[in-house]
Amino acid sequence: MAVAQAASADIARLEAVRFRAIAQLSRHRDGVSSVVQEVAFALSVVDGHAGALVSAAEALTTRLPRTLGLMDRGVLSGAGAMKVAAATGWLSDDDARAVDALLEDRLEGRNTEQIRKAASHAAGIVDKEGAARRTEHHRAGRRLTLRQGEAGVASIEVEDGPVEKVAAAFVRIDREARALKTGGETRTLDQLRADVALDLLLGGQGGAGERSEVFLYMDLATYLGLNEDPAELAGHGHIPASL
Repeated sequence: MAVAQAASADIARLEAVRFRAIAQLSRHRDGVSSVVQEVAFALSVVDGHAGALVSAAEALTTRLPRTLGLMDRGVLSGAGAMKVAAATGWLSDDDARAVDALLEDRLEGRNTEQIRKAASHAAGIVDKEGAARRTEHHRAGRRLTLRQGEAGVASIEVEDGPVEKVAAAFVRIDREARALKTGGETRTLDQLRADVALDLLLGGQGGAGERSEVFLYMDLATYLGLNEDPAELAGHGHIPASL
């Protein structure tokens, strides 16, 4: 395990070198959009991932120097650094640097999901009004998508739905699926959840009359409206006080 840990630290340092090289390329090309395709071709990655690499590289070498420094020390992976860059992408440069400073001592030893939540929480603390506007913007983009698969399968997804409704819907689906998981039931819990969700969509009683519960955690001052600290929705993470 020690060898694996040492290798991971070395990989993080090399990823920091790669981010600096990508940022230097972007500056040399004056940030033109073709940089993404150039990176995609050179690194043999899809355009979407190349775009994320370019954005993260530019942020790490300008707005997030402490996060990049954690990579130089081998204590933060490239994937973790990209989570920080994505979570702070909507902030001003000054606010991003403030988040960078807040997170410097909080990321070591955390996995990428923990890093994402920590960075999002810090961003919401630094710019509370901006977090509320960002939430409204994302919720306005809610949509239903259908993705066709192979061998007789397909996927349907509600993207950017209101978190309280999505969480409540999952609680209801999970509860009904677990109720069906009796001794004679051969389907797995995952299969039961999928079947319950589709049954509700096709013939259930969904709609305004349906209710479920979610768990919300906040400090007393926020509950009383005396401050605007983020709250935490169980199973999801932090949400703005306005929501």
